[in-house]
Amino acid sequence: MPNKKKDKKSGRASKGIELPKSVHIYGMDFPVKLNPKHNGGSINYECIEIGTDTPGLILQTFLHEVIEGILDVNGLRYQSTDHDNGNDDIMFIFSHKDFENIVPQIVTAIKDIIKE
Repeated sequence: MPNKKKDKKSGRASKGIELPKSVHIYGMDFPVKLNPKHNGGSINYECIEIGTDTPGLILQTFLHEVIEGILDVNGLRYQSTDHDNGNDDIMFIFSHKDFENIVPQIVTAIKDIIKE
């Protein structure tokens, strides 16, 4: 049976998918940083940080942060300022036309991990 463990140094996720060193989102490059001490993932205008403490979730976390970043850059991510409930206060609101514009951005952002 093949070994599906995560190689923390290379950025390789389970099943042989290697994360890119950076992601291009709407004209901006976001370096991708793997951090064994980070729980989950995060994105800001400096980088995408992916926690490697759960190897089976690295690709899922990467895609989550890329899509959230695309929605944020396009002005489709909203967070309540009335109170602080962390991620529970975040909403994404967009039309089907917005969605059609977002999909090519997702493809551009993840093209380096797709093998044709």
